[in-house]
Amino acid sequence: FLDYLAVGRIQPTVMTALVKGIADGCRQSGCALIGGETAEMPGVYEDGEYDVAGFCVGVVDKSRLINGRGMRAGDAIVGLASTGFHSNGYSLVRKVFSEAELRKYKKEILRPTRIYVKPVLAALKKFPLRSITHVTGGGLSRRIPALTAGARGLRAELEPGSWTIPPIFRRLQAAGALSDAEMADTFNMGIGMAVVCRKESVRGLVAHFAQQGVPAWQVGRIRKSGS
Repeated sequence: FLDYLAVGRIQPTVMTALVKGIADGCRQSGCALIGGETAEMPGVYEDGEYDVAGFCVGVVDKSRLINGRGMRAGDAIVGLASTGFHSNGYSLVRKVFSEAELRKYKKEILRPTRIYVKPVLAALKKFPLRSITHVTGGGLSRRIPALTAGARGLRAELEPGSWTIPPIFRRLQAAGALSDAEMADTFNMGIGMAVVCRKESVRGLVAHFAQQGVPAWQVGRIRKSGS
């Protein structure tokens, strides 16, 4: 992993906290922090403003790629709980919530994104997972179809009400008078990652993630296209 920090003026306390957060994230994901760059740009950023970005790369044996191979109708979709908004939809959050609400709910709004690397790697040693999607770069309704991107003739179907949606999502929906479709299009709605397994593996897989400290549920199934 390589990090990049851009600031208007270097403030040691802020920089220390940012680098600590990056290092903690690398530990959680088993990633090596091998370098990075810090840019001080007072003409671009005001005092107190900063921008954080990063880049990571990994290697996997071709035979171990998880690309939907072996997936079939009837397989189960298991959703792993998110810790909140993660990294999607903050422009809408700021638009909908008032300043008072942003302050009131700040702990929930700014709760760090859950990192799933170690629990999922441990699951792969016990269960043959057929497909995985990280619910980011779009909301739940945009990302779940990616589970069947590598499998012809199949589609992923969610079962509404089968998982716990954190209250902060419902507060936002009520405050902005947003539809269920608008919410699912933008936010993860409590599912930060989803995996596909055989239906007979669901109970064991959910128990595994619980032991790893990650709540999980069967949230849907794989269907034949058109069914």
